[in-house]
Amino acid sequence: MKFVLNSIVFSALLLLPLSGQAADPMRGIVIGTGGPNGVYFPTGVGLCKAVTKTMKNKLPCVAKNSKGSVDNIERLRAGKINFGIVQNDTLFYALKGYGPFKGKGKFPKLRTALSMFTETFTILARKDSGIRTLDDLKGKRVNIGSLGSGQRASMELVMLMKGWTKATFSKVFEFTSSEISGAICDNKVDAIVYVIAHPNPSIKKAAQACETVLVQVYDPTIKKMIEKSPYLQAARIRGGTYPGSPQTTLTFGIKSTLVTTMDMDSKRVKSMIKALYYNFSDLLYSHPALHNLTRDAVMPTDEVVPVHAGAAQYFLE
Repeated sequence: MKFVLNSIVFSALLLLPLSGQAADPMRGIVIGTGGPNGVYFPTGVGLCKAVTKTMKNKLPCVAKNSKGSVDNIERLRAGKINFGIVQNDTLFYALKGYGPFKGKGKFPKLRTALSMFTETFTILARKDSGIRTLDDLKGKRVNIGSLGSGQRASMELVMLMKGWTKATFSKVFEFTSSEISGAICDNKVDAIVYVIAHPNPSIKKAAQACETVLVQVYDPTIKKMIEKSPYLQAARIRGGTYPGSPQTTLTFGIKSTLVTTMDMDSKRVKSMIKALYYNFSDLLYSHPALHNLTRDAVMPTDEVVPVHAGAAQYFLE
């Protein structure tokens, strides 16, 4: 559901933390991002650049490397960061205590600060592997993503829907984002799973260095998965985005969100958003995948978790 100002602002204001609660140990903004070769880290850097340009030392901002979405949720829960960029499927799991958070309890304090970009479930395969569709992964050497990453959580959902296990593949790898582009051209793997915004420099680098193809993901199982999941949507990668893949690739997409918790000070959230909107170009030029992002696109929604009261106040004013 899109951000509906009248209803969400009122409900979000009711969720303001009460005075007397424990103060946030971090006086500034600490954003959990991802690996240095992905989209999350430069996005966090762009956000901090925008904030620092306006607020200077009044609101320090730092973007921290992490393993990705799952790791960012765990760091938020532990109080090691106060904002994190998270895939919406991971956000849903954290809210409900499902999937990678099973046994760790629900996380009902999660709040949306800003919507971000849509990430696409992407499989890049060696051309000589014969992999052209999702089902062709069976019996192949596959990188399923590192523990703590959003791509791992998404791949596990696909595997669950397909009835697959790690034994479905001849060999399983758990490379980090900084390792995967070299692995495919070094013939260590047949296919690599990404969940990213396009265009992506890592995929472009691999596609230029050796013969690769983008794999068609969308099939009846994925269609059913999208229909059952409120945080997923059909998506496509435009043909010609990368060498070796002239045809449009059909797959699914996942929105990413900048999240915090209901305990975060509303003034800090408002100040961050105000600075970002004033210096929006710093975010746009932080990564090629963000060049077409608009101010309307980052307006927060309550699709997965409630909008933070500070964000709601900013858009009300």
